[in-house]
Amino acid sequence: MTKKIISVFLIVLIIASLGSTAFAASEEDGREFGIEKRIEAIERRQQRLEERRERRETRYSLWQHLIENSELRHNNRMAVLDAASETVRLRLDLLNILKSMRDSGVQPSEEVKSQLREYKNQIVELRDSLKQSRDQTRDIRAELRGSIKNNDLEVLEAALEQIASVQEQRIKLVEQINAFLQKMIELVGQE
Repeated sequence: MTKKIISVFLIVLIIASLGSTAFAASEEDGREFGIEKRIEAIERRQQRLEERRERRETRYSLWQHLIENSELRHNNRMAVLDAASETVRLRLDLLNILKSMRDSGVQPSEEVKSQLREYKNQIVELRDSLKQSRDQTRDIRAELRGSIKNNDLEVLEAALEQIASVQEQRIKLVEQINAFLQKMIELVGQE
């Protein structure tokens, strides 16, 4: 009977030792799997952080580019406003001269009237071009907003160059209008 107890005891020990080694092997595999999962998670997080850093750097360079070009755009806007205020002054001068001529009973000659109409038609065409350029600027600004959202520096640069070009075109158009108004004032002033 002791032999039976000892043999049963040995069998239990053998089974217990086999079971623990089997469990130990699976625990070790589980630890390796857990470590691999953690490594993958850390690598994914590092990749996300790098992507965020790249997006921030791109966005920062976009804003730097916008800031650098904002002075040029501001100066162009101010030049357009200065030219527009000059236009208002010239128009007022012309209207005052025409009013004083009407009040004094002086009528401009037909040649002067036809020349004034021609200048007026040219001014109307220039003003239409101004309106179109304003719409063009709006479209470019919408494109500019999209390029900022998409962090696209090339499109941003192209849009800023287009805006500067349109602003310079607007300045030239307003200056041409002013030149025609000045010619009209000189023409009426001769009468």
